Amino acid sequence: MAKNIILKKTDINKSENKIVYLQETDGSLNPYFNENLFVQYDIDLNNIPESILNISYVANVYPICWFLGATLKVKTLDKNFFLSIEKVKHEFAKYYPEILTKKSQLIVENLEVITYDSNLSAMLFSGGVDALYTYSRLDTDEIQLITIHGADIEIDNTSQWEKVQEVNRKSPLTLKNTKYFLRSNVRDFYAFKVEKLIYNNTQDWWTLLQHGLSLTSLLAPIAYKNEIGKVYIGSTLDISKETMPWGSSYIDNFIAWGNTNVIHHGQEANRFHKMRLLCDYFEEKQIPTPFRVCYHHLNTKLNCSQCTKCYRAIVSLIILGKDPREFGFEIPSKDNSVEIFYDKLIEVIQEQVFNQAVYFYWLEIYDEMIKRETKPFIFHDTTLEISKLEAIKNLLTQLQTKPKSWKNIRRGIKSAIRTSWFRLQNQFRN
Repeated sequence: MAKNIILKKTDINKSENKIVYLQETDGSLNPYFNENLFVQYDIDLNNIPESILNISYVANVYPICWFLGATLKVKTLDKNFFLSIEKVKHEFAKYYPEILTKKSQLIVENLEVITYDSNLSAMLFSGGVDALYTYSRLDTDEIQLITIHGADIEIDNTSQWEKVQEVNRKSPLTLKNTKYFLRSNVRDFYAFKVEKLIYNNTQDWWTLLQHGLSLTSLLAPIAYKNEIGKVYIGSTLDISKETMPWGSSYIDNFIAWGNTNVIHHGQEANRFHKMRLLCDYFEEKQIPTPFRVCYHHLNTKLNCSQCTKCYRAIVSLIILGKDPREFGFEIPSKDNSVEIFYDKLIEVIQEQVFNQAVYFYWLEIYDEMIKRETKPFIFHDTTLEISKLEAIKNLLTQLQTKPKSWKNIRRGIKSAIRTSWFRLQNQFRN
């Protein structure tokens, strides 16, 4: 029996600049969706072709169809994006070969060739390390900066979103850049059942499949309206990790629509290297710039300074000889001692880092610690703080020889056999 998802209407609320994609779904597919996808902009949506407006919907829903073996039906779509998302699908099939056996389809009644001037550039700008690094390499006041609510900040978390908008608008570094802010339920419109579509899911749908395609596609109406030819998205991983399945990597470079191309930027540097270069860049510019690395749901500040992402950034800055307090972080102290900070950090490493799928970020930090290229930043007590850093280094040493459990070994073997089987099937089909 055919499984269909149909975009019945692209509903535009012009007074709110909001698009709601009203879809009709076969009953068996209803459990995969919570609500209709929406996107709200701070630009006028008048005179933007529906074939451009539909790009965000297809980018977020069609990948779900890949795993369901479902057909997605849309009335109109930009032809360039139609061609590009099929290329993206085949690139993802290198990691998930089963999707080519599922026979999913994207059926469009009217493929429209959209053209427009494309002399300008834009980039996704969260204020985090990857985004700031891309901005520093481009180093221009002319690039337009787009920040999205609903990606790393939950759609209902208005206090943190307001804080981010305030910081991005007032940052001396990007004061002259044109900025846009939009919001979308891209991480909430689908149900948890979607997570189960990825075999042996070690992360989440957003991380492994969705975010590169989703975030860049949300910029399509802005690109059309503002004559943007290049959309930059900062890399999460460096090129040495290109063989890892990840939702935003070199695959982003296949995304295109109208006269716009997406550029995945920054794979030449890992996270620690980016922070080193950024510190040099800020010093050269003589503009103090905070990082926004924290996405903790309870955070009401720029950074909570207590989650693993915050701790990674804080430790990196300390190793680079920089005071984390100058970059948007708070360091607890008592009686002119930061011992309570270091003790908590060591506790977090012991209890959380060894269980994280992304513990390789800590290995990057470890590699820099053993190089000793710079003197670490000292808050108060050199002897105490150096001993704590040594304790952290010794803890991270264990990550180098982290043994795999038999459960993980068996899971890996089963996964490899499964992947080989689907690749073999695809070879016979071709």
